[in-house]
Amino acid sequence: QIEGSCSEITNPIESARALPVYAGKYPFIADLLRAPKELGSAMAKARFHKITPTWIRLIDNARGFGFKEEIHF
Repeated sequence: QIEGSCSEITNPIESARALPVYAGKYPFIADLLRAPKELGSAMAKARFHKITPTWIRLIDNARGFGFKEEIHF
């Protein structure tokens, strides 16, 4: 669980840094980026967003049923 603020990344440098991270997690994205213009247009319209957390709750039942750890920023 997470709480915080979310905003669109509008800085082209930040967007350029986000793309390889995203493509690393989802390898099929690289194929979309190489696709012909008509197929890749959806990816061209996509925008990256960043989440700045103020609070996170981690739940780990492997450490005990209902185990929760909270992090406040």
